[in-house]
Amino acid sequence: MSNIGKIIRVNALPPVGERETNVIYQVAAPGAATYTDYAVDANGDLKTHAVVDGSIPVELSDNHVSISDLGFISQGITTQAEYNLYAKGKIQQKLNKPTSVGNALDYPQIVGMDSNGNVAKLPAGDLGKNIANSSLTSIADAGLTLGADWFMNTSGKNYTISGLPDVSNDSAFNVFLSQNTSGKIGKTNGKQPFLSLPSTLSNSEKTAWKTAMNGGWTTNTMSVGTITPPIVDKQDKNYWLSLRGTNLNLQSTSFSIDIMAVDGITKIATIPNSQIQLYNNGLDLSFYYNFKNLLTGQYKLRLWNGVAYYVTPMTIKVVDILSNFNLSNLVWETKLYTPGTPNVVTVSGGTMNYNASSANKPFAKESIVVAALKSSEFAAAGQNFVMSGTLRLRETAVSLMNIIFGVIDTQNSLALSNNASFQISIECNNIANYTKTIKGDSLIAIWTANDVPISADWSIARNGNIFTVIIKYAGTTYIDTKIGIQDALSLVCYINNSLNIENSGSDAGFNIQSAYLF
Repeated sequence: MSNIGKIIRVNALPPVGERETNVIYQVAAPGAATYTDYAVDANGDLKTHAVVDGSIPVELSDNHVSISDLGFISQGITTQAEYNLYAKGKIQQKLNKPTSVGNALDYPQIVGMDSNGNVAKLPAGDLGKNIANSSLTSIADAGLTLGADWFMNTSGKNYTISGLPDVSNDSAFNVFLSQNTSGKIGKTNGKQPFLSLPSTLSNSEKTAWKTAMNGGWTTNTMSVGTITPPIVDKQDKNYWLSLRGTNLNLQSTSFSIDIMAVDGITKIATIPNSQIQLYNNGLDLSFYYNFKNLLTGQYKLRLWNGVAYYVTPMTIKVVDILSNFNLSNLVWETKLYTPGTPNVVTVSGGTMNYNASSANKPFAKESIVVAALKSSEFAAAGQNFVMSGTLRLRETAVSLMNIIFGVIDTQNSLALSNNASFQISIECNNIANYTKTIKGDSLIAIWTANDVPISADWSIARNGNIFTVIIKYAGTTYIDTKIGIQDALSLVCYINNSLNIENSGSDAGFNIQSAYLF
């Protein structure tokens, strides 16, 4: 029970520091005969009773009493009216209790508080930020651990990962990310994607891929239409064979040619790669081989292009000795610029010699045929053949002299103009040295050494409508093929005029060393 004693009547409540304790202050209302009691206990605490002025509690009336709280007084609040204004301002700063549901677009801010109780407005969009709606930067030891299956649907939007290091040459990175048809992602060593790749590619894409994987060289299905010559013998010498077909441009570091039994399965021998001539045109392939150790009989060839094998449908026949064509049976027709000029051309069988003579035509630098020769029929229509020999030319500098040897349609008449169907030649280069050009029809052109006399070994073959020419000069062999006629053929030769500027004499000739029909 309170121990409050005396009653003191005042017109205003004394300040806190001037109040007596254990008393009741009766404060007179201005202009009225009423009082309000304020009890002050032994601790100096003010006690009031709930008195109302109409509907307003008396303690909230602006003109009621002065404020005696030291905290308020330190803020300059000394009257009820000042306190009421202060309290109203604080109340206005309070947030209303939310009653509706909104979104961050319509309500872009929320209230945040620091550890000291200070508050501030924050962007509502930052609330609940995560990898799906933010531009974030990780910190050390940060990461994401799934606690259950996680699903992501891009809804057709681009999903990009950039800035990754290039580990193309790091052998430790040998695992791929892979996805099944349901979108589930896993890791793989690449086996299953690789095995399923062919079924996803078109035929043209398969071809392009295989070719790229083979270094740009063909992986298309190879084919061989002709092998020239298709017959060789067991003499101890090298035979050059020419293949004509398609997709024969083999990879230069990954290819092989094998000699197979006629069954196409049993390998008999392998042609050394150093004996194989590759071409980029895809049509030709040639090699040389000594067949002396093979048994007589039929053999096939097997090609490897780095990806697949191909066995030729046609065969090569190996015999003990080939039967040569009897060149002595040839009958030659000769035509000179000046008919009847002696000691210009001598020809017998497969050998011809030409000596330039100003009596036949005065020497000059000119592209004029001064001597021509044509044999009787050498090969009937459709008859295949192989012949080989030498061709030579001796002439001084700055000249247009040449010698041409080849085959001509037997029905064509001999004239002092080149009408050969297929030919080889040696031609002066018409420059201030002795170099010349050896040509294999329009297929081969070889610049010779700076020598007055030039000689080259050659071979010409017809197999169906495919003509093959082989030229050997200065330790190098050149070979190529061309589509030609299948008519009956004669041998033919043309020689251009000589300049003979050094008066040392000019001559030319050919020598057919072997010829056989098949």
